[in-house]
Amino acid sequence: MEPRSETSSSPRSTTSTRYRATRRARAMQPIAPNWHTSSYTGTETCVEVADNDPRHVMVRDTKARCRGILVVQRDTWTSFVEYAKEA
Repeated sequence: MEPRSETSSSPRSTTSTRYRATRRARAMQPIAPNWHTSSYTGTETCVEVADNDPRHVMVRDTKARCRGILVVQRDTWTSFVEYAKEA
């Protein structure tokens, strides 16, 4: 009887490994931003915010959307908003 090879795998273990890799890849995919502006703004002279990602908040200029996006951690954004409300 030959010893089992470390590199051989059963179909079940291959499927399990593939399933875990797929779940990991889905978890790493970015969330599509849901952009919105403040309800207090009547014109396009403001910024847009996407806050539907649980880890980050994205901010961009309404008039120059193609110029880039500022990405900040959610707790940093929360601190900024609290500070702005006090001012």
